[in-house]
Amino acid sequence: MGYLTDLFTDSVSYLRFLNESYNVHVHGLDACYGKYMYHFMPYNVHVEPFCLYMKNISYSNCLKMQKLAINHAKEGPYYGMCCFGMSEFVFPISLDEKQNVIGIICVSGYSNPETADISFMRLHEAAKRLQINTETAKKMLDVQSKKTIPAIDRLRIMIQPLCYMLSAIAKEISKMDLNTNSEFDIQEAVWNRIKLTVDFEYRQPITMAYLSKKHHCSISYLSHLFKSRTGFSLRQYINALRMRDAIAYLVNTNMSISEIAYMTGFTDSNYFSTVFSREFDCSPSAYRQAKQESRGAGKKRENLLP
Repeated sequence: MGYLTDLFTDSVSYLRFLNESYNVHVHGLDACYGKYMYHFMPYNVHVEPFCLYMKNISYSNCLKMQKLAINHAKEGPYYGMCCFGMSEFVFPISLDEKQNVIGIICVSGYSNPETADISFMRLHEAAKRLQINTETAKKMLDVQSKKTIPAIDRLRIMIQPLCYMLSAIAKEISKMDLNTNSEFDIQEAVWNRIKLTVDFEYRQPITMAYLSKKHHCSISYLSHLFKSRTGFSLRQYINALRMRDAIAYLVNTNMSISEIAYMTGFTDSNYFSTVFSREFDCSPSAYRQAKQESRGAGKKRENLLP
C-alpha cells in the first residue's frame, strides 16, 4: 500500500497545484477506483457558477455529457463544447498505449468568443427543453468568455503527468484483492458511498435519517463515521460545500443574495446570510464588494506596468 498511498498523495497534491491556475476535474474513474474514489471527490464536480447552475437544474444531462466525452477521448485530447454551451479541454486517462480509456481529465470554464453563436444556440435549446431562465444562464456564460483560453499544446504538458499518475493508480488497484471482507474494507466501502451521496446531493435537504435509510446503517454509526472521517458534523460539512458554491456565485455573477441562497440549497436567504457571516466574518454583500474592489485595484496596478 506504500506506493499506492504515495500515488494518491502526489496526484491530489498535483491536482491542487493545477487548480491554482486552471479548473481541473477528474471523471469516469469510479469503476476502476471503487472505494478509493473518495480521494478525488473534491475534483469530481465542476464549480464554475455556470456549471453549478446547470447541474442544479439537470444533473442527469451533465452525466450523459461526461459519458460522451469519455467515449470521444479515445481519439485523443480535444477541445469541445457541452450541450449547455460551455467549452472545455478533455484529456484521456488510458491504461495502455491502445487508448483503453478509463476516465478523463477536464480543464473547463471557457466560452470561446469565436464560437459564441453555436454556444448560445445550444444554451437556448437546452433552456427551452429544461425550462431554464435563459437570461440568467447567458449572463453566467458571458462571464466565462472573458477567460483567456490556453493553448492545448501547453496545457497538455501540464496535464500529462497527472494522466500518468491516475493511470498508475488504476493499475495498482487492479492488482489488489478488492473483494476482501475485512472490517476496514467494509467501512471504506460504506464511507465512500455515503460521501458520494452527500457530495452530489448537498443542495437538497439531506438528513442523517435519510442517509441511514439509504445506506442501511444506524444514525449513531453514521454520525460517528462522518465525524471521524471529516472532523465535521453532517450539517457543517454540507454548509462548507454550499459556502464554496456561494463564493463562486458572489465573485463571478451579479445574482442577488436571495438567488444565491436558493441556488446553494438554502430556503431562507436570512439564514444563508447568517451561516455565511459566521463562516467568513462578513455578510455576503460585503464579501462581494471586497472582492470587486480587490479586482479593481489589481487592474489599476496592471495599467501602471510598462
